[in-house]
Amino acid sequence: LTGARNRAQAARQAAAADLGVGLEGGVNPEPFGLALHGWVVITDGNGREGIGGGARLPLPEAIAQRVRNGEELGDVMDDVLDDHNVKQKGGAVGA
Repeated sequence: LTGARNRAQAARQAAAADLGVGLEGGVNPEPFGLALHGWVVITDGNGREGIGGGARLPLPEAIAQRVRNGEELGDVMDDVLDDHNVKQKGGAVGA
């Protein structure tokens, strides 16, 4: 949640807004294998925040194995999709 929290605080400050929203995604082990999971943090800058999580999306085993072997998911997705910067374009979920 640290990344989402930092993004929410930065967004609120950059826009001089009452609230800031930050998103973060990651890969987590689940009973069925590795899965993508998204988080959101909303902050008011005064110590109050809301936290929410989204659906868990299983990674195909061929991709999960490469991540388990130490490769970064963005690099694996670039290779599998023969693309560049997939994680900046929508990530593994949007690919």
